[in-house]
Amino acid sequence: MPVKFLKMTPTRSQPISPPSWRRLFSWQLRQRWGILFVRKLVALMRPEALALTNYFGNTALHAVAVLGNIIEAKLVVEKYPDLPNIWNNNGSLPLHLAAMHG
Repeated sequence: MPVKFLKMTPTRSQPISPPSWRRLFSWQLRQRWGILFVRKLVALMRPEALALTNYFGNTALHAVAVLGNIIEAKLVVEKYPDLPNIWNNNGSLPLHLAAMHG
């Protein structure tokens, strides 16, 4: 699946919907298959899609922070610079989660 996704060339009629990008992003972070997949996925997304939250109020940056992926964190923050300022439902910023999970 990752190879097929990396070879895709998106068109305006092929946006990534929030449920599908969230599953792909989370899956990729857990698998740690490589930065190329995440880079391609982030490039396909609209900046505001990165600020969408899950049930716990976590954004894509919260997920990256928990895993300690600095390169991926830089990618999502470059795309949507306000991500570090979004609090989750527990009152934590991505920085707090990064510090807690070391």
